[in-house]
Amino acid sequence: MFHRSRRVPAIAACILFIMLLGATAVSADLDIIDYTITCSSVTITYEYADSDDGPWLWIMVFNDDTDDMLAESITVAQTSETITLSFPELPEGTVVSVYMALGESLYYIFLEPCAASDEAPPCDNLYDGRINRNPAFDCAAPVAIYYDSATNRILVYGINPDDGEGQLIAELDLSEYDNTPAPETNETILVTTHPWYSTPLVISRLSTGEWQLATTYADGKDYIVVWSSPEALYHLAA
Repeated sequence: MFHRSRRVPAIAACILFIMLLGATAVSADLDIIDYTITCSSVTITYEYADSDDGPWLWIMVFNDDTDDMLAESITVAQTSETITLSFPELPEGTVVSVYMALGESLYYIFLEPCAASDEAPPCDNLYDGRINRNPAFDCAAPVAIYYDSATNRILVYGINPDDGEGQLIAELDLSEYDNTPAPETNETILVTTHPWYSTPLVISRLSTGEWQLATTYADGKDYIVVWSSPEALYHLAA
């Protein structure tokens, strides 16, 4: 894996070389369907057409003016997926660069000034610091998940579907796993029950090294999220 130090010029040069010499092979594996860059998030929709299992998809977002990393996602590539990476609001016009790598190959680069979103937030409850805050999936999510950087803990609140009230139901100390390798098979870490209706909530550590939370809505519909870091959460079911 690449280090997070100032390697942006080298990465860019490598990507351009790959795009010039191997564009046909790249497009056959990973296609970018759409992407949007705002001053607080990057959303990418892609399709992965290869039949191989388990290639790593690495997305990095930088403030290109300062070389500071804004967000990062390291996940297993899905057949089709939309990923949103959020970060603190930047001044409008700040140049944002996005790099994507699949396996050992660097494939795509996007570079453009960010634009302020002209859409009003669809649900204000998502902007209280929770990490599951995708407006397309989380406005009525059955849980709110927070990361406490001071204690390196994940805090999970069960949400009342009738009035939006939250109740703390699970805590996970990530420090206990800092020097522990990923399990060979998915491992259940914590099992509890949603406080407002009778359904289990399960937190697992996956063989990819990611964390997964699985529960349901009050009507029984699945809600499953996975994250490799608090800034890089995506949905398997919502």
